[in-house]
Amino acid sequence: MFNPSLTEQAAHTADIAIQDGKHMANEAIDGLACAVKSGVKTVREAQQSVRDGADRATHISVHYIQQAPIKSVLIAAASGALLVTLLGLMRRSDKRA
Repeated sequence: MFNPSLTEQAAHTADIAIQDGKHMANEAIDGLACAVKSGVKTVREAQQSVRDGADRATHISVHYIQQAPIKSVLIAAASGALLVTLLGLMRRSDKRA
């Protein structure tokens, strides 16, 4: 009924297609793993950069406060008053809307 040679060729072709599919899937997975590792590294570097920036800002702020404590208190009070005023204005505009 069936030609053994034809069925063997079909089976062989199917095996090759399966192996090619596995190879392509493995390459895709390897590429994805590499991209994820690179992304994680980038996020860690950015996180460290933010930490370093925050540490520098803290150090500069502490130094400034030590050098000019009265001026620092006045700046903090003015900033707080401005913030309270802005929040009050925002609340009023929310109630009107």
